[in-house]
Amino acid sequence: MAEKEYVIRYNDAVRIPRTRFANKVLQATRAFVKKHTHAANENIRISSDVNEAIWERGMNHKLNKLNVVIRKKDGNVWVFTPQGKDLKAFEKSATPPKKKEAKATAKTEVTTEKVEAAIPKSEAKETKPAKANASKAKAKSE
Repeated sequence: MAEKEYVIRYNDAVRIPRTRFANKVLQATRAFVKKHTHAANENIRISSDVNEAIWERGMNHKLNKLNVVIRKKDGNVWVFTPQGKDLKAFEKSATPPKKKEAKATAKTEVTTEKVEAAIPKSEAKETKPAKANASKAKAKSE
């Protein structure tokens, strides 16, 4: 998981009528992230903290700059504010407890034992010699 902190400046990026400033700032944020991470637009996720910071001043008053943290995880690119609640929640979800992993592996071991127990021993013995005989027959024909 890669993480980098940026300062996005919007003064030159947004030169449009006042009535669409906030919308254009969101588009400029996506364009900035796309340029610096080489990610597709479908894979860029903007957190609610960043969205609230952009819309905080309303549609007609744009931000001049915004500090963001960009993280890559599982093919997606996530955009957070450095002290935002979404970033902290993302960090907690990124490191699951080890106890759950141990339980999951124990469950898979139990299910494989059950599957092996469900197969009758006579069928298991028949399949092994059949494979061995087939490989011997190939060796003789060569």
